[in-house]
Amino acid sequence: MAGVNANMQYINHNANDASYFKLAGGNIAQMQGQAQVQEQGQAQVQVQAQEVEEEEQVFVVTPTAMALWDYAHEIVQDNAAWARTHPQAPRVPHPPIPMSRRDKCILTLMAEERRDEIFRLLNEVIEVERLLGLEDM
Repeated sequence: MAGVNANMQYINHNANDASYFKLAGGNIAQMQGQAQVQEQGQAQVQVQAQEVEEEEQVFVVTPTAMALWDYAHEIVQDNAAWARTHPQAPRVPHPPIPMSRRDKCILTLMAEERRDEIFRLLNEVIEVERLLGLEDM
């Protein structure tokens, strides 16, 4: 008998909801459709805002800037290999690489992005060490 009463309450509750929407001057499907259209519109605005933010953070790396980056990276690797094989020898100084102002700006952005990524990875390692209890070792 308790199950029947619960079912009757459920039916009455749904009937009351339907009568409320009829009194409000619309039907349920129409109101649900309007809500979905509003949600889709909000989702599209959010996606467009995210795309604009992403476009603002992107920069184009020119081939000359990439070649300069690779060249500098090779020099750093050569210097590291030299230091490993000749630990007592002084480092060979290398003069700054001449480049255009545009390439210098692009390379600065690349270096900052690389530095941010390294800091993010370092913070991740520190957090793992903390969780494992290894920070005092």
